[in-house]
Amino acid sequence: MFEIDVINLEGVKSKIQRRKREAWEIRFQKIEEAIAKLAEENKKTAEENRLAIERLSEENRLAIAKLSEENKRTAEENRLAISKLSEENRKTSEELRLFKESIKGITDGWGRFIEGMVEPSVMKFLKEHDFRILEIYQRAKFSKNGKNKEYDLIVVCDKDSVFMVSAKTHVISKDVKELLVDMKEFSFFGERYRGRNLYGIIAGISYGRGADTFALRSGLYVVKVSGEVMQVQAPKKARVLRI
Repeated sequence: MFEIDVINLEGVKSKIQRRKREAWEIRFQKIEEAIAKLAEENKKTAEENRLAIERLSEENRLAIAKLSEENKRTAEENRLAISKLSEENRKTSEELRLFKESIKGITDGWGRFIEGMVEPSVMKFLKEHDFRILEIYQRAKFSKNGKNKEYDLIVVCDKDSVFMVSAKTHVISKDVKELLVDMKEFSFFGERYRGRNLYGIIAGISYGRGADTFALRSGLYVVKVSGEVMQVQAPKKARVLRI
């Protein structure tokens, strides 16, 4: 009876162990299946990620290529615009240069025309008033201590006299004031005429309102058009400055 119980106990233990082993095998199988499924899903995800990266890379490549093309086109447009602007600036500069030359030619020509009309009238006036003309300087230029000055006409006469002539197309009060200042400053530039008497003459084709009267009251001689010639008007009291 005791032996039977021992045999039965061993069988039960063997059966329990077999069932445990089968249970563990089933569990391991499920784990292996879960691992295999997870690996498959990871593989699928990795493939999807790879495709997504490739698609993104292609989109980036196309975007970069498009941007590069746009930049290239913009650069070319800017180059053409700058080239066009440079050409326009060159033409403008050339036109401005020609314009300045034409203005200078007109100004010089008109200035010489005025001087050509003024000089004979002044010479005639001086001779009529017993002045003997010694020297005549048109557009007389003086330089001293780095400073430069130009006068329309300087006439040196006997009797220790020098006449400074300012010729304008249209004389205004400002021109009269400038001549008075030039006369005061002449002792600096015209030191070789030291000891002589300086007189001022203002000349113009036309005069602004009151400019001729202002000049006469300031002691200046006035040269103006009268008919087809230019005549000289003498002030009641001439301004005389000792150089």
